[in-house]
Amino acid sequence: MKANQRDLHDDVHRIEDCLLRVRECMDVNYLKLNNDKIHVFLLGSRQQLNKVTLNGLNVCDIFVRAQYVSKDLGVLWDSQKTMAKQIAKVCKTSAVHL
Repeated sequence: MKANQRDLHDDVHRIEDCLLRVRECMDVNYLKLNNDKIHVFLLGSRQQLNKVTLNGLNVCDIFVRAQYVSKDLGVLWDSQKTMAKQIAKVCKTSAVHL
């Protein structure tokens, strides 16, 4: 196995452990994790992201999608941390109100 594959395998294992702990905590509190809304958010510079060819991962028998833009608490976050999508959305919404 190449070093990058080992790193990816280790990272997937850590994500699986974390997801299992979250599920256990939620089960104790009678909550359910929505598998359709779980995703991996890729962060990095443009050069780093160009090296990644990841569409998703199989974690705990769930296919977890990789995303480059994520909406959290009403804010659009992009993988390069430029907030370009959020700025475009705010400008578009503002133009309607002017």
